[in-house]
Amino acid sequence: MSQSKLATSPPTDPTIEPTIEAEALQTQLATLQHQLTQETIHRQQVESSLRESQICLRILSSISKSTAAGLSAEAVIIHTLEQMGHYF
Repeated sequence: MSQSKLATSPPTDPTIEPTIEAEALQTQLATLQHQLTQETIHRQQVESSLRESQICLRILSSISKSTAAGLSAEAVIIHTLEQMGHYF
């Protein structure tokens, strides 16, 4: 009877299951790499926006200080344009 059981059961390939697991892991890895790439791009965009905001605040602060120091409007504008040329 044991021979008939062996004859009727389908042959099993021990390499199929590890291959399926490896493919699943590769798919997960690809998904995680894509997510990480998207997160990195987003963070770079946020950092760039933050740098631009900091530059704008520096320029505004400089305008405020120049005005408080009593510089003429023309002098403030010239100084501001020089700063903008330096940053942009």
